[in-house]
Amino acid sequence: MPKQIDLGLAVEVEDGVLTPVVREVDTLDLARLTRQVADLQQRALDRRLDPDATRGGIATVSNYGSLKITWATPLPVDTQSLIFGIGSVQRVPDWNPATSTWDCARASEVTLSFDHRIVDGAGSARLLHAIVRYLEHPETL
Repeated sequence: MPKQIDLGLAVEVEDGVLTPVVREVDTLDLARLTRQVADLQQRALDRRLDPDATRGGIATVSNYGSLKITWATPLPVDTQSLIFGIGSVQRVPDWNPATSTWDCARASEVTLSFDHRIVDGAGSARLLHAIVRYLEHPETL
């Protein structure tokens, strides 16, 4: 287990991608995390990041869904062990047993690519399961 969890955030800029790092993400409540992500994203877009802002991090989050991509296999950079990807939100049929009708739900494909030299598949699968639970129930954060 790392001493602290610093998480990179992939931000598309005019000529590529910058990855500012949210420090000690495991100590932040949802409101503070949301504010820090928004601040780092805006500073990346404005090219106002400190030189240390993109260093470190154990993993990166990539929102390729913002480009209407439903699924991808991003690979972690050599200094990180994981990259979590979020696909575009799709409307999908959802059976409602209470009314015996089909409803419309929203769903997104997520991926977790990892470096087997650093982490194993079982631990990575448990991490992905936990992330999905938090995405489905953000009130538990």
